[in-house]
Amino acid sequence: AKPELRNFRLYDEEVDVDRDPQNEVQVWGAHTELDVDLGEWNVNWLTAFRAYDTDSQFDGDFSQYNAVISDTREDLEQVSTELRLQSPLGDFMDFTTGLFFYYMNHETIGHIGFEQDYADIFATPFEPLINNDNHTYRTYSYASYGQFNLNLAEWVRFTGGLRLTYEQKTIEGSQVSTSNVPAPPVSGPDVFRDDSRDSTNLSGTARVQFFPTEDTMVYASFASGFKSGGFNQLRVSQAAPDEFDDEQALSYELGARSTWLDGLVTLNLTGFFTDYEDFQAQSFSGTDIVVRNAGSFFSYGVESDLILAPIENLIWRTSLGFNITEYQEFEEA
Repeated sequence: AKPELRNFRLYDEEVDVDRDPQNEVQVWGAHTELDVDLGEWNVNWLTAFRAYDTDSQFDGDFSQYNAVISDTREDLEQVSTELRLQSPLGDFMDFTTGLFFYYMNHETIGHIGFEQDYADIFATPFEPLINNDNHTYRTYSYASYGQFNLNLAEWVRFTGGLRLTYEQKTIEGSQVSTSNVPAPPVSGPDVFRDDSRDSTNLSGTARVQFFPTEDTMVYASFASGFKSGGFNQLRVSQAAPDEFDDEQALSYELGARSTWLDGLVTLNLTGFFTDYEDFQAQSFSGTDIVVRNAGSFFSYGVESDLILAPIENLIWRTSLGFNITEYQEFEEA
């Protein structure tokens, strides 16, 4: 006889844990902007403050066993300010230049508790195992930049820019475990940290735009960029990296922007290729989530937009994209 098949839902919104998850988040902030016209020159000063607090807790063993519980509390404040000067729009040349500063203070407190059902595995007198991590992470970022446009002819424009960035990141704190029950690889020897790292980068961009008609623009562009390295802040296993390096990227684009039939049709098309070195990728090892540097990574594709406005008060938009990303080298992914 055929076995009776039960009718069930694969995703029935039921979970099997002995402790309900919790995640409380508070976010707030403020910003001010000062915009001053000095004749044809423009000065803009923008300052912003943001902060958030979080308190989260989850069942670390994802089951009905009273084995693992984890909670994390975070307190973050950040402030940024930028002063920008823009020249008059010139027939041949115009430019924008500015200064930027950013500061972040990020405090985290994390606990991983291994409880009675975990200790029973080892049949030893139970002492609560609590991994405590307490860290303060600070970032100081300074930058100066400039960008200019050269109108070489009525039908061609060249844009170039440079940005010089210096960043310093520091971490202070400890990771301490207390128990007679082994819990590798999460609970290891106690770690006390007082480290810092510095990054300096000069990035730039260049773009050439051609205007064969009043309603068509074709361009080619190149840009370089970076994301500074840092520290894995929360409790991690002994095998996980506690630091990751700067990420570098080179981006190339070819594209066109056009309107047709007196604005009834708009068609945009872009092809791109971006090559990353030391890409900062989040990875889950089974015991922790950390940032690692992938040796090489690239992304390329084509994106398009089509906008139709056949009659007044009616606009139809559609877009199509084809994107591919691929790791070429990623040790210990």
